[in-house]
Amino acid sequence: MKFDDSLITTNLWDLADYTNGRPTKPSELVKQGLPVIKIAELSRGITAQTNMVSRNAVDPKHIVCAGDLLFAWSGTIGIHTYDGPEAALNQHIFKVVAKDFIDQTYLRYLLEEQLKVLQGFVEEKKTTMGHVTIANLKTVEVSIPKDLTKQRCIASYLESLDNSLNLYKRKGKTLEVVAQTIFKSWFIDFDPVKAKMAGEKPSGMDAATAALFPDSMRESELGLIPQGWNVRSIGDSVIKQKVGKLFDSKTSFPSGSVPVLDQGKSGVVGFHDEEPGVFASPEAPLVVFANHTCLLRLVSYPFSVIQNVFPLTGNKVDVIWLYFAVEGKQQFDSYKGHWPDFVLHKIIHPTVEATRAFRMIVEPLLKEKWLLEQQSKILGKIRDSLLPRLISGELQIPEEILAS
Repeated sequence: MKFDDSLITTNLWDLADYTNGRPTKPSELVKQGLPVIKIAELSRGITAQTNMVSRNAVDPKHIVCAGDLLFAWSGTIGIHTYDGPEAALNQHIFKVVAKDFIDQTYLRYLLEEQLKVLQGFVEEKKTTMGHVTIANLKTVEVSIPKDLTKQRCIASYLESLDNSLNLYKRKGKTLEVVAQTIFKSWFIDFDPVKAKMAGEKPSGMDAATAALFPDSMRESELGLIPQGWNVRSIGDSVIKQKVGKLFDSKTSFPSGSVPVLDQGKSGVVGFHDEEPGVFASPEAPLVVFANHTCLLRLVSYPFSVIQNVFPLTGNKVDVIWLYFAVEGKQQFDSYKGHWPDFVLHKIIHPTVEATRAFRMIVEPLLKEKWLLEQQSKILGKIRDSLLPRLISGELQIPEEILAS
């Protein structure tokens, strides 16, 4: 480790304490306990398929809590800030705690800035489960500000950008929740139908829209449903769209004009500058179903896909209505093809006019959500361009900000 008046030059290994997770034995699994955080949980979150272990079986050093810095060093390399409940850390993931001369948040951004270098070690090994070794971490030399105040200022500035991005995300989620609430009222609880059965006017609904809902119910294989509505399989309600050229992680790039949708939590494996395989827009969105992970999205921009990502539109139903109708119908079981099971699920099928009326109500909400997503992408690009310049010292934080 070298010091000068303003910088400390060292390697990634010497910056922090790296605690590897523990191997989880089948005999340790319980029905109720701590969730086991594997690389799969870092990508898709804790699900019904997440293993559980007894807290008593886990050394405290292998417990992770919200805010902990995690480094997945095998397979899908990544830097993560854990945001779930107390859990047990599985092997192939380091819990990273900064040494006393480096700020913990600054360390997170530094590791993120070095992610491409770390991924390069994996690619060099040319194996399906390549990994970053301790020896690799010791070879990556970095220079950081000696002054902790400067580190914290840089981290704080980057964190403020991330907070803005998270605010956009929360606002977008709120708008979608409002749309989900309307869907539930109309097509699950049947509030307009029940109001008419009681001789009342459906709340918040104009006469033309209210006329699309019947005033009686009938028995069906899914229980009582509005008179004149039917039950259909999802397979009968969707139409698969052509996807054009398929891409993958090797044929897509870190930047480009067309996103390539994948099956992971992030949703995008990369980009390209060729013709989009699928055309969507705010006026003509598409439902996108990930065959192996069951991730479901409503996409409003042109895109391409990897294998087993299926764009769908509605068959005799509006596509926006379709998205809310099929959301959550197929649960992730294991990493396998779920399409055959997905299309067998039965859904209540109203008139196409009722599905279009729902779209007219919720489309402005979704368009505002999509606008927030576009603004988030722009801010995200600015943030990603600033990250290496701030970490390297190429871009200086003004002294008045440092002093504040």
